[in-house]
Amino acid sequence: MTLTSAARVAGHGVTLNTILMTCEVDIPTGVSVDVLLFDTSPTNSTFTDNATLAVNVADIPFLVGCVSLSERFDLGTPAALIARNVGIQLAPTASTTLYAVAVVRGAATLNLAATTDVRFAFGFLQD
Repeated sequence: MTLTSAARVAGHGVTLNTILMTCEVDIPTGVSVDVLLFDTSPTNSTFTDNATLAVNVADIPFLVGCVSLSERFDLGTPAALIARNVGIQLAPTASTTLYAVAVVRGAATLNLAATTDVRFAFGFLQD
C-alpha cells in the first residue's frame, strides 16, 4: 500500500496512531494480520497474494515499524481488526509517502473474493 501524504512536509515526522482493517467477509478465529511499514518503497521485494512473505534483505533498512492488528470487531458477516494507540514515530525519507504491507498469519484461511474485500485506514498525527 502506498500511503501518500502521510507526512505534511517531506522528511518531517508523523506519528502512527491507529490502523483499522475492514473486511467484507468474516475473519476466522485464529487469523491475525501484521502490517509492515517502510519509509522508502520496498522495490527489492516481491509481495504476492497467497504466497509466503519474503522481504528482500536490501529492503530491511527501509522497515521502520511492525504493527499487529489484534483487536477484533465482529460486524455480522464483515469484520474489522484494529490497532489503537500505536504511537510509532515515522519519517518518510525523501517525500511525504510511507509504504505498508499487510501479512495474514495463522492456521485459518481468510477467503477473499477479491483484494477489494479488504480496506485499510491509517490514522496519522502529523508534526
